[in-house]
Amino acid sequence: MHVVWYSSAEVYSFKQKTFINTKIMRSVTKKLGTYFQKSAGYKLIRSYKTDANEKDKLNDITHLVFLIHGIGHKIDNKKIIKNTSQFRDCVKWIKHKYFQGTEQRAEFFPVDWRSQCSFDGGLVEQITPLNLKNIRQILNSSAMDIMYYTSPIYGREIQNSLANELNRLHSEFVERHPHHDFKVSIMAHSLGSVISYDIITGWEPFIKRSDSSPRIHLNFELENFFCLGSPLSVFLALRQNEIFKENLNLFPMWLAKKVYNIYHPTDPVAYRFEPLVAKDYCRYKPVGIQAHGIKCDYSEVPLELIGNIDTSFEETNGTEAKAPDVKKENETSIRRISTLLNMSSSNDSKANSSNQF
Repeated sequence: MHVVWYSSAEVYSFKQKTFINTKIMRSVTKKLGTYFQKSAGYKLIRSYKTDANEKDKLNDITHLVFLIHGIGHKIDNKKIIKNTSQFRDCVKWIKHKYFQGTEQRAEFFPVDWRSQCSFDGGLVEQITPLNLKNIRQILNSSAMDIMYYTSPIYGREIQNSLANELNRLHSEFVERHPHHDFKVSIMAHSLGSVISYDIITGWEPFIKRSDSSPRIHLNFELENFFCLGSPLSVFLALRQNEIFKENLNLFPMWLAKKVYNIYHPTDPVAYRFEPLVAKDYCRYKPVGIQAHGIKCDYSEVPLELIGNIDTSFEETNGTEAKAPDVKKENETSIRRISTLLNMSSSNDSKANSSNQF
């Protein structure tokens, strides 16, 4: 294919197979004009056929969502970008199918906290034995992130890396869209949800060092905090002595307006939140994500008992726990945690998980 410019307003495109014929036509029609030659090609028109107006522009962005990766980023540091793009396409498809009349518009940004960390400078790779090399490399590139974060030396570095990246992306967005009125949410997977929680709540068990950098805080407040396949409740359970000693609230109101725990039932590293709020909730099954079209509010979904489970709980003072008022506890937990969402494996689960926005 080639293009011929006759003037600034007349540009024609010709297919390759007509190139020879076009050259012949140039010589034949030189004295007869260019009408016959032009008819063999396609006229290219700049801009659009109709004038643009204000209604043609995209709606202002009303929701900014940061997608934060978990462990294993070292194996494929481009995966968070690919996943964000796929999720963006998924939300676009859902909006087109179910919410065509909405004026809401969400934008999604991938957040990479792992690439900015130096850690041990490759020392772990040097001390790794050569036998079972492939398995060891996978462990070094994935599970080692958990050990780094629980380390008193590197934990602060990871927190500051994530906080810096979040603040940078937020500042750039505000600079480019100064007139947009938008909310901010975080979707964090695996270890990323633990790091995000600790940054927002200010959890700091790390050793104070003279050369340690100061804690970095986020420059914005969260509307929603989505934990995806999260082990956060395990970390909180292991910290229970410190939490009870300091009389801390696990889910303070300023953490986010709504907190969601979304996981697949076969995810081995995902755990529930509700028993941390009320122990008796371990007797009940988690609430599943509803299909689109079901108008039942999650706070009104009846709780389903789990059979064959030990319900003998003891409080910290050694006395037997009283059975809670299920309705009251349900309303309280729904208000504080919003709901525990159990990712279903149906075909609608992909669409419905995005629909929680």
